[in-house]
Amino acid sequence: MIAVKGDVATLPLTVATLPLTVATSPLTAVKGDVATVLVEVEDTGMGIAADQLPLLFKPFSQLGTSTSRRFGGTGLGLAITKRLVEMMGGTIGVDSRLGEGTRFWFALPLRKVAGRVPPRTEKASVALPKGRRSLRILVAEDNRINQMLVRAMLQKAGHTVVIAGNGRIAVAEVEGGTFDVILMDMQMPEMDGEEATRAIRALPPPRNRLPILALTADAMVEHRERYLAAGVDDLVPKPIDWEILLAALETHTADDVGQGD
Repeated sequence: MIAVKGDVATLPLTVATLPLTVATSPLTAVKGDVATVLVEVEDTGMGIAADQLPLLFKPFSQLGTSTSRRFGGTGLGLAITKRLVEMMGGTIGVDSRLGEGTRFWFALPLRKVAGRVPPRTEKASVALPKGRRSLRILVAEDNRINQMLVRAMLQKAGHTVVIAGNGRIAVAEVEGGTFDVILMDMQMPEMDGEEATRAIRALPPPRNRLPILALTADAMVEHRERYLAAGVDDLVPKPIDWEILLAALETHTADDVGQGD
């Protein structure tokens, strides 16, 4: 038996958001210190036409009004699943034939760990580090799926989350609210994360001293240096590794007692 380490809070959510829950069959392929776990969910239902498959993982996409009336839903489930899988460094796909059924699958690369993993006796959750307090976190993020995921994971970790849909709203929230730290997406409409960071740093104290962690998939060195020059305290790469994010939150709020009123 191989012990692996992954996001125990995210994986059940990933499976739960899949629309088919008839059966799952994990397979493990090992390469070096990484084990790739394959999860398959299969049914023998009516199937999906080939020209409809590309629509499945798009937000708010449903396969026609008849499907929406029959099964309901918002068309977000698979889009959320795809984002969850990608945030964990995995891939997701679907195979289907009309009249024969559908197979959804996702593969996750998980790090091997030494020894055996003890059985879990409680519902999976992300615990606050010992001795750490709950934080009030402002999340500046325009993508609705990312908003839902970040809110869910931070709330599981015991924190309070306020969402701002763009940089302009984030600045207004800081001006009128009380927060311990800001998670700032760097690519947003109206006012991006870099401009919003500069605006926050121009506010009177103590609001201008709030820790700001940039959330970015931009790996270009010159861009990272520009974000730091704008006033961010640290950068957390996308897709988000929750252990890295929680560690960054602990590091940058260790001596804080909150800012604002």
